[in-house]
Amino acid sequence: ALNGGAFLGMFFLTAIFLQQVRGASALVTGLQLLPMGVAAVIAAVAASNLVTRFGVRPIQIAGALLSVAGLLLLAQVDAGTSYVGGLLPALVVFGAGIVSIGVPAQIAAVADFTTADAGAASGVVTAGYQVGGALGLALITTLSDSRVTDALAGGSSQAQALVEGFHRGLLVAAAFAAVNVVLALLTPQISPTPEQLAEAVAV
Repeated sequence: ALNGGAFLGMFFLTAIFLQQVRGASALVTGLQLLPMGVAAVIAAVAASNLVTRFGVRPIQIAGALLSVAGLLLLAQVDAGTSYVGGLLPALVVFGAGIVSIGVPAQIAAVADFTTADAGAASGVVTAGYQVGGALGLALITTLSDSRVTDALAGGSSQAQALVEGFHRGLLVAAAFAAVNVVLALLTPQISPTPEQLAEAVAV
């Protein structure tokens, strides 16, 4: 749920920031966000391999820390920050981190279930992600919009107000991700077999 809130909040705010503050088109915005997806795919493959060696807890902790780091880096970006020097590394770090939480969480969720029940357990995880995403997005955008309104009332330009709202929203998302660090410490230390891993991926 926290993963969903952090991801959807970050994705929505960053898309708005790129288009309304930096003046990027929808196509360019999509292309600039693409490296995050590439990093997520690579991280998913790596995490799937690493959990069989180190267990789910270390990978989930590492993913949570990476997601916090990515959001904090992104919260330093403003209208004048270069893409390569600021946005790109933040997006890559966050993309790798958010998936590195999800993969071991999925494995931990289905590890103790039979094949017949694993689909239902996986469905609970997916539902939690979607509900958390909706609630998290609502909270993050509300707090972000509140900051924009306050900044405009204080005399800031629209662009500067949007940047301040962007930063606040990302810090709230980072708080979600930070709670994930604590929860990851409580995750059962499961070292799945290749067969269990294949089953978790299949559902």
